[in-house]
Amino acid sequence: DILYTIVQMKTPPHPSVGDVKVHTLHSLAASLSASIYQALCDSHSYSSQTEGNQFTGMAYQGLLLSDRR
Repeated sequence: DILYTIVQMKTPPHPSVGDVKVHTLHSLAASLSASIYQALCDSHSYSSQTEGNQFTGMAYQGLLLSDRR
């Protein structure tokens, strides 16, 4: 679904134009990446040391949530 949505875009996104679709794709891609990372690594040993965001995973908590703090 992520790749299909990107392919369906008629023009590349422009940094000065806010696009909800781009923000959503970024969040979904980060979530997918974090899920794959956690599946490939021993992330269970780190779960008690760090509080992770259950939507994005521990790997992207700092990146995606830094502007909210």
